[in-house]
Amino acid sequence: MVSRRTDKMGFPVPLSDWMQGELKDFVSDIFHSQKASLREYLNPAFDIHSLIEGEGKFTRKVWGLLSLEVWQQEFHDKAAQIRSFKKGVTI
Repeated sequence: MVSRRTDKMGFPVPLSDWMQGELKDFVSDIFHSQKASLREYLNPAFDIHSLIEGEGKFTRKVWGLLSLEVWQQEFHDKAAQIRSFKKGVTI
């Protein structure tokens, strides 16, 4: 079975390279959005660029926070919008 093989492992993802290029504006926009600023799990003074500079690179910690926030915006926030829309619609 492949899942039991010890010679199999994931491959590295160039997070730091992406952050310096393609993802830089995306990450900044996500964490500077109004929705992100209202999250209870982020300190209101949270600054993603300070975190990245403090750790010296774009790390898995940053990737995890980015993934969580994108998930919140795509699924949690949109579901709330749909629920609120449905409450206002009468048939």
